[in-house]
Amino acid sequence: MAFIPLRILKTRLLTNQVIAAGDFKLDLRLMQPAFEPFLFMSAVLPNSSNLICSLQFRSDDLADYHYCNFVFIQSLPESACVQIVAVADLPLSAHAGWNLIMITQTGKEKNLGRLYRDAYGVWNLESIRVKLPDQKQGPIQLVFIGGAPKSGTTWVEKIANQHPDMLATGENNLFAWPSPDGLAALMESAPPPYYSFAVQQNTPFRTQAAMCYAGRAERVLRQIAMIADVCVIADKSPAYCSSLPEIFLTLPDSKYIHCVRHPLDVAVSRFFHERNLLIDRPELSLLPQDRRLRDYVRQFENSKAKPGDMFKNIEILDLMIDSALEGCGAFSMAQKCHNIYIIKYEDLLNNYGATVRSLFQFCGLEVDDNLLEIINQHTHFAALSGGRDAGDDDPTHFFRKGIAGDHKNYMTKSQIEYARRRTLLRCEWYRTYFEAKRRKTPRKAAAQE
Repeated sequence: MAFIPLRILKTRLLTNQVIAAGDFKLDLRLMQPAFEPFLFMSAVLPNSSNLICSLQFRSDDLADYHYCNFVFIQSLPESACVQIVAVADLPLSAHAGWNLIMITQTGKEKNLGRLYRDAYGVWNLESIRVKLPDQKQGPIQLVFIGGAPKSGTTWVEKIANQHPDMLATGENNLFAWPSPDGLAALMESAPPPYYSFAVQQNTPFRTQAAMCYAGRAERVLRQIAMIADVCVIADKSPAYCSSLPEIFLTLPDSKYIHCVRHPLDVAVSRFFHERNLLIDRPELSLLPQDRRLRDYVRQFENSKAKPGDMFKNIEILDLMIDSALEGCGAFSMAQKCHNIYIIKYEDLLNNYGATVRSLFQFCGLEVDDNLLEIINQHTHFAALSGGRDAGDDDPTHFFRKGIAGDHKNYMTKSQIEYARRRTLLRCEWYRTYFEAKRRKTPRKAAAQE
């Protein structure tokens, strides 16, 4: 027996539906967009101050089962329901078949169907429900969210999920391509539908593979939009910033949101993120398989560090800067393509309301003052960090500090100058970050005159 973490993407209050106590509505889809399959679900639950439902996966031989729980504790308006849109990663490897059972808090049990693996090793969902249509009726806007890791992509995803007409999933890596080091392992482990990854090293064939894969990506996202009943469906994966030519060639009507942050702040944030991964989940770290470099990052002591200590190793500094500059091609493409939106982390910090409105306007959605307040309540730093104020540091938390300019606390002036030169050699667009202070002074002087 094992517990399956349930990743809730969004909740939404429904005032136009009535469900009897102890009952529920549930739509399920088995998705296989990139890696291991996951179960996407939309549950509509009745008004309750303490609602608990359990979704169980029972093996065919009844020798094993896994479960995940819906627990919703909130006072709802009378005659209201709540919709929960969630994702569960499935424990499929142990058995060839799983039966899906939903159990309500009253003990009512419903058989939802069966998961099984076919002759090709691909998992399928055999539902007892009427088969859902492949596409939601009406126009659906596809949006991709990308940018360098730790540039604000997760923050933007959470903001997007607060709008009732938009859902952002992640990270499905629908257009991601494996690194050369991971290609051999991928070929050994991936099931047949992911053959397109095999052409990573064959540049002439990459576009053709993307065209085949885009059809699946679009179908998956439209199915999710249909279940969640939204008109804008997005997927957030940082690696999309490196796949823009393939995305717009194969899905020309889609939109792309590129997340940007001061590259040196990204470098510092990424350093802490990789350190946490190396301590808790080293298999997820994106650092090179170099024991010397990994030990250097893992053994960093934040409480004892002085400015400059973090990047004494120049290889680490170069690695973090280059990672922070991923997706630089988005800037030149944005000058020619109206379907690319650049959103700066610092604008979300300093001008949250106008930036959020502009973000949703780009997606074709409106935001009134009431909705903006709700979005702010659920996505400001304290809400995301467990109650800490911005600037209150927790090096072990995904949302660590929530401020701009933090690199100055960890880098010396000479390191900053070195990083500035390296950054501008790679991408001139970032000059605006390094010269912002220099430009601000003349404007202030002019105002005084």
